[in-house]
Amino acid sequence: MIGIGTKLRQLRDGQKLSQSEVANYIGITQSAYNRKESDQTEVKANELFKLAELYKIPIQKLFPENNCTQIQENKDQSSHNHSGFIIYASEREASLLQEQNALLKETNDLLKSKVSELEQKLSNLAKSN
Repeated sequence: MIGIGTKLRQLRDGQKLSQSEVANYIGITQSAYNRKESDQTEVKANELFKLAELYKIPIQKLFPENNCTQIQENKDQSSHNHSGFIIYASEREASLLQEQNALLKETNDLLKSKVSELEQKLSNLAKSN
């Protein structure tokens, strides 16, 4: 079974791009990208989206054909209007993506709470002046 790193190399070679060019596009160093291509480190979710954008392909094309799991991200009713998406990942990659998604939601909730606190403080300050 080929890993995602092999798939990344095939795509890069097909486009005649250097590792440095791809790394620069997704915002990492060439050596960090090299470790991803050699399956030494995981590819982060935000990097997957940038790679799909770079190669102008659906994100599921970044994953090897074998041993894939389907993950569906549904529209969150409490969030702003955005479309759902479907991606394909290995079990390990799926787990990492779900963990990253949970952390992002947690961070978003914390930031919303802080914004509310600051808005309340500003309102109180405006009333006292």
